[in-house]
Amino acid sequence: MKNKALVFFVAMLATMLMARGQAPAGDFTVGPQIGTLGVGVNAGWQYSDYLKFRGNTNYLPYSRSDEVSGVNYKADLDYFTIGALADVHPFAGHFRLSGGLYYVDLSLKANASLDRDVKIGDNTYKGSELGTFKGSIKWQTLAPYAGLGYGSGSGNEPGFGFSFDLGALYIGKAKVDLEASPQAYEVVRNNYSGRNLQDDIDKEKADVKHYTDKLQFWPVLSLGVIYRF
Repeated sequence: MKNKALVFFVAMLATMLMARGQAPAGDFTVGPQIGTLGVGVNAGWQYSDYLKFRGNTNYLPYSRSDEVSGVNYKADLDYFTIGALADVHPFAGHFRLSGGLYYVDLSLKANASLDRDVKIGDNTYKGSELGTFKGSIKWQTLAPYAGLGYGSGSGNEPGFGFSFDLGALYIGKAKVDLEASPQAYEVVRNNYSGRNLQDDIDKEKADVKHYTDKLQFWPVLSLGVIYRF
């Protein structure tokens, strides 16, 4: 799905470039940007002094290995977005109010190696007997955006400028998955009488979801350089 979304953005940008030959100078902008959505490309079209349209794509990869409470884990965050925005310039200047919709591919995957005693749900287990756990957190793929910023104002002179955005994406409540290896279930059945590992895993998932539910908005702060042509 990510590849299809990227192809869509490239096709949109190519269409804008081809249309450049039929439009007055200064109607189109393009340039790189960086911010809380990662590194990306921003492209825009000026409909009038008061209304402009933009599309952008961004990518933010992140990996980390660490030890927390005796648990060795490796976490990979994959964040890819494509946005379609409308900018209203109420004073026909640089200040803008923006709204739109983003395609969001945001997920966190983690593998944990349990080397010490670890509490799962309501019970404590010997980690070395359970082996490796896998978990993932996935957010919704369509996210509305609202914000304000600074961008190309009215005019048609080619040249460089700056772009700034401050706003938020509504990414909703995440889906949380956590699973143990078949070995772990067998160990608990044989060595931990009266315990149900799946019940403890479900309790752990509920605890994680309690925290992820607090992250339903992703802050957007981006800075960019644009070229009007």
